[in-house]
Amino acid sequence: MQTVGSNRWYETMAFYAVEDENGYIDADVEREFPFESEWRIWGDYENLPNNIDNIANEMHETVVCEIMGKM
Repeated sequence: MQTVGSNRWYETMAFYAVEDENGYIDADVEREFPFESEWRIWGDYENLPNNIDNIANEMHETVVCEIMGKM
């Protein structure tokens, strides 16, 4: 496993999207979509729980549900 930031192992980010002239929709990485839910898992590698992947999935799904509620 590798960090994605300063001692961070997982993170969730959300962005507004833009549609181009061909109908393709892509994230506008210069415009983050705000949310309140926890967005990162950080700490010393040795102290991460064994089920860290499941915890990261739950974190991501919580963010998705929050954003869906805002739409």
